[in-house]
Amino acid sequence: MALPPYAMDNKYVLKDVSSDVKWRHGLPDYSKTIALFEKERSTNHTPESLENIVENIVKNWEI
Repeated sequence: MALPPYAMDNKYVLKDVSSDVKWRHGLPDYSKTIALFEKERSTNHTPESLENIVENIVKNWEI
């Protein structure tokens, strides 16, 4: 069973530039937040593990 793209890529929402998406103040820049997350994370989940899939979904919903 194939997973939806937002479950495999934690930046999918930002990369989805379909014509019906209009950002009020332009595409947000989360580079500082992502850098801080990477610096302070305590666990690196195995790619395609359930933990990594859940992390990706939550990160997409937070946007």
